[in-house]
Amino acid sequence: MDLNKEFLEKYNDLMNEDVEKALNFSINCLKESNNPDFYSYIADCYMSLEDYDNSIQTLKLALNENCNNISFVKSLLGESYFYLGDFKESNNIFLELKKENPNSFFVIAYLMDINIYLEKYDYAIELGEEILKSKTLNNNDTAYILVNIGWIYLKYKNNLEKSFTYFKDALNIDENLGRAYIGLGEYYYSIHEYTDALINYEKAIDLQEGTIDVYFGIAMCYKALKQYEDALSYLQIVHQADSTNELYIKEIAEIEKL
Repeated sequence: MDLNKEFLEKYNDLMNEDVEKALNFSINCLKESNNPDFYSYIADCYMSLEDYDNSIQTLKLALNENCNNISFVKSLLGESYFYLGDFKESNNIFLELKKENPNSFFVIAYLMDINIYLEKYDYAIELGEEILKSKTLNNNDTAYILVNIGWIYLKYKNNLEKSFTYFKDALNIDENLGRAYIGLGEYYYSIHEYTDALINYEKAIDLQEGTIDVYFGIAMCYKALKQYEDALSYLQIVHQADSTNELYIKEIAEIEKL
């Protein structure tokens, strides 16, 4: 089968049904055609299976055999290195892609995350500000970048007021952005405004952003408000999700005494 609309439709159907089937289908198509562009779809399957080593090997074959979809292959390669924790190699690949397309939301979003892991927080902010100034993003992507910058200021730069501004700006664009409400929850908790923190954490849960950290944040708000039964109920939720976490165990013991 050629790499055409028919292939893509069947590939997407198989990916939704069973990744292994999509993988075997793509491998067979490669064998039949010897078209190196099929390597990217084989690698995509490996990535879905979290087999990033095989994904990288496959993508390198695509590049060595002069595939046509080079940018797509490089983006998958950068992602694979990212999920393997090789942030320096991932960074090098995404910087190459940035030269080709400086206003790619996908590329900038990954570069920001990579540079957070590399502890290059100012550069991560610079990347975000640069693409915001380009005015090339749609509203959803703009809000995402604003939230990313807000989190950097909150968690790594310890600049609460700036983080607050970015979270609010993001919500002015997309009022259903759960990560922005989590950020505001953290902000209000940091300044001891526990009721406001609760409101924002609960809004995040309503938007299906109820991570363990959110439930733990709610528990700590109730503890600070001396509503110990509520605090304990939320701590039991996070303890069920991670029964080995020593902090959760310690907090449960302390609140039970209170």
